[in-house]
Amino acid sequence: MSSHPGTTGASTVDILPLIGWLSSAMLALCGLPMLLDVIRRGNTTGISGGFIILWTFGELLGTIYVWGNAPLMANYGANLLLTSTICYYYLKGRANAK
Repeated sequence: MSSHPGTTGASTVDILPLIGWLSSAMLALCGLPMLLDVIRRGNTTGISGGFIILWTFGELLGTIYVWGNAPLMANYGANLLLTSTICYYYLKGRANAK
């Protein structure tokens, strides 16, 4: 029996983890085009420093919050890697500008 209103049958419940993993994978990869652009250019021109910092710390805190939930940890962990790399290029650009 399904735990969601308006659904019946075990097959509906069995697909929910797959939906969670697919959702987490898509969200984890949505920052990849920005990361690839930053790496290709070698800088973060056009990206707000506040955005980068808030995004990175949001991912870090989100990872701590969902600790133990594998699909969400995959999402937050992947985004934490992406944002950390973008932060590196942001800080590198600020250091070179001095």
